[in-house]
Amino acid sequence: MVSCFRSVILSVFVLALSSAAVAEDLVEKVCQRDPDYQFCLTTLRSNRGTADADRYTLAALAFQMAFADAKGGLDYIDSLLKNSSVTPIVRGRLQQCRGDYDNATLKYIQAGNDINSETYDTLGGYATDAGKDADDCKSAFEGKASPVDDNNRNLKGYSQIGIAVASLFT
Repeated sequence: MVSCFRSVILSVFVLALSSAAVAEDLVEKVCQRDPDYQFCLTTLRSNRGTADADRYTLAALAFQMAFADAKGGLDYIDSLLKNSSVTPIVRGRLQQCRGDYDNATLKYIQAGNDINSETYDTLGGYATDAGKDADDCKSAFEGKASPVDDNNRNLKGYSQIGIAVASLFT
């Protein structure tokens, strides 16, 4: 009886380990498709839910994380625009970025809606569009350092993760 119980416990343990290994392999597989492997790996592994996620759950989590990041960038830009010491030139550039980040958040909302309705063929396009929004914001500063450089890098990074995750469905 004790031996049978040990066998069951051992089997459950091995199954749990192999399930986690498959999920880790999925994160690894996604990040190998991402141009910024390290950003992808660090970002996806920062969410505990990805450890045992299948491709559907991984897509949902990745796009939720991307939305939260884009929304955080939008909120940060709004706080900068409220600052009276921002010069008119920088203010105009930040207003362009605000539109870009607003577009990116909307794309990620659309992606989330599509994931919820089990429509996956649009995910890559939404992620690509969000990356273009990051590029557009960056170009507003004409190659000069901007107060949103880190936000743009992250928005672009999440876009690349989204594209890599979307490739799981093609």
